[in-house]
Amino acid sequence: FPAYDLIDHHPNYQFDNQLFDGKMMTQILTATGSNQKCNFCSAQLVYEPFKDRIVINHLERLVELGFDAVFFNDPNFTSPWRGDGETTSHEIDVKDRYGRVKGLMHALIDSGVNRELVWGCQTKATMVNPELLDLMVKAGCGYITYALENVDRDSLKQLQKGVTPEAVAYAIRLSKERGIKTGLYVMLGTKPDAEENITILQRTLDYVEEIRPGYLSTSVLAHYPMIDRETGQKIHTELDYASKRYNRESVWLTFDEGWGAFHPYCDAEQAGKYRDEIFSRMMTKKDIWNNIRFF
Repeated sequence: FPAYDLIDHHPNYQFDNQLFDGKMMTQILTATGSNQKCNFCSAQLVYEPFKDRIVINHLERLVELGFDAVFFNDPNFTSPWRGDGETTSHEIDVKDRYGRVKGLMHALIDSGVNRELVWGCQTKATMVNPELLDLMVKAGCGYITYALENVDRDSLKQLQKGVTPEAVAYAIRLSKERGIKTGLYVMLGTKPDAEENITILQRTLDYVEEIRPGYLSTSVLAHYPMIDRETGQKIHTELDYASKRYNRESVWLTFDEGWGAFHPYCDAEQAGKYRDEIFSRMMTKKDIWNNIRFF
């Protein structure tokens, strides 16, 4: 398990056909859960990274099946983790907050998987540094998506994001300098006031144009039922599948979360305004937006 050979493969499956140069791609996890406190994320399980040998076994099996590109779909691939000393088979300083991911990088290199697969991941901008990125490139990393969300500091604080726009810009720059393709997640509709959200969108798109990622994903703040980690209480119970109190208009297909989400501060009309602002940028600033691909 998993029996990859029983899964139908779609040869054209890609986030984007340029991302991994048309290579045969799939996704796997190297950990479950998340050790971050973002209060909008559905990754509510305790963070449990898999042992290096388990990840390498999965990847070697994928190589046997003809895959040559992988996206590690962990919420934060480079999460700090010292763990119990059994996750990695490599001698890593227990004081190194990136010991787990460094151990996995060395395992990719030692096994030779880095010569067989190019891979990408998503992580937090505050969870990379030059040394770690150098090792990731050596281990086969070709793409990283970072979550900017937006540039409104009050929104970021309320979401418990724990990151600043400046940190994201720095991570993008470090990644580009090493030849890593970069992507951004942007989240809109984080305020109750509709006009304020439009202003935040415009400022955020200005920032995207400034740091120029290669790829961009846009979403609108959505609430999913979950347990608050601080209080243990159920929160975001607005989404009620029984009564279908969630958005179904076609405009939501423009955004990453699509249908089946409850947007607390945004209706379809407001979402249309977000979409129109983004499309307007694409038409009026083609020199910038022709080089940013949506996923």
